[in-house]
Amino acid sequence: MKERITVRGFVATEPEQIVVNETMMISSFRIAATARRLDRETNAWQDDHTNWFTVKAFRDTARNVLACVHKGEPVVVTGQLKVSGFQRDDGTRGTNVEIEADALGHDIAWGTTKLVRTRLPRVDRDGVPTAGPAPRPEGEDVDTATGELGPAAGTDPWAGSESAPVESSDSGGAADEEDSQDPRDADAA
Repeated sequence: MKERITVRGFVATEPEQIVVNETMMISSFRIAATARRLDRETNAWQDDHTNWFTVKAFRDTARNVLACVHKGEPVVVTGQLKVSGFQRDDGTRGTNVEIEADALGHDIAWGTTKLVRTRLPRVDRDGVPTAGPAPRPEGEDVDTATGELGPAAGTDPWAGSESAPVESSDSGGAADEEDSQDPRDADAA
């Protein structure tokens, strides 16, 4: 069986790295997804059954998982569901439930996270890495603090614009930072 599924849960094991060859990396970890329901008699939330999934991510997603996903963190995973049976050494049968992740990330309903974009190397048509990082648009750079694309480092986007000092009504002269007023507030005074 192979279906698309989205699961919210908590990372139950530290992600492991599996290197298949030079160009193929896999990360694997387990998540636990516990449904909750409201008990109307006690008006309290109760944990229901816990489902366990093995999550596998490939290539660049695998590299990113290893860098930022850790045991105990809440995540959302979307991918292909694969359910398969197996036989244990003692002869009993078991079921393996796996998600091949297309996308995954922290569940921000539980907290905040910060995206740091990764710069992927260039590859040729056969998938073989070539020298140097992927090209950037002319005159633009990635801000490592925000991950946003903007003017290249060392350029001043405000160069040439002039601003006059803002006067404070208290001091009668040029204002320092503590006494400065927003010029948009001048009409309200």
